Amino acid sequence: MEISKMLENHSIQKDCEGITEEELKKLEWATDKLQQAINNNDRIAASRANIEFHRLLYSNSRNNFLQKTIDSSWLSFRISFLSARNEDVTLVDKSWYEERNNEHLQLIQAIRDKDVEKAIKVNTIHIDVKFFTFLFEPYKALVEVPFPTIALYAFTVSL
Repeated sequence: MEISKMLENHSIQKDCEGITEEELKKLEWATDKLQQAINNNDRIAASRANIEFHRLLYSNSRNNFLQKTIDSSWLSFRISFLSARNEDVTLVDKSWYEERNNEHLQLIQAIRDKDVEKAIKVNTIHIDVKFFTFLFEPYKALVEVPFPTIALYAFTVSL
């Protein structure tokens, strides 16, 4: 996950340097698509829209090697995510998805403002939340420390 985060943050830096208004509109379209899926409680469509958002992020960097490397990393992460759940068990609720989509909107704004530092910070937290949620959420009942405490500690350490 660390390598994926580094590669995606590198592509975000490139996005801040040269993204077009059309590319920003595509990112906004992807967040709209994700919000529609959230509103319809369609987690598969939400996952696909999320993948599309992130794919747009690094395709805007115009680096084919970077795109292929991150694509394979995201594919691996998504396969793990989808295999870790079934239709009767949902690891997170609707508000969790809405918070992640809000992070997408914050990221778009930071890129639009060409604020590399903020964009990377938002993306780092965004990726860490997803990673720690799917790493710890299935086991949180077995741990005496409340889940938010674990996540906050992890964010503090990673930032």
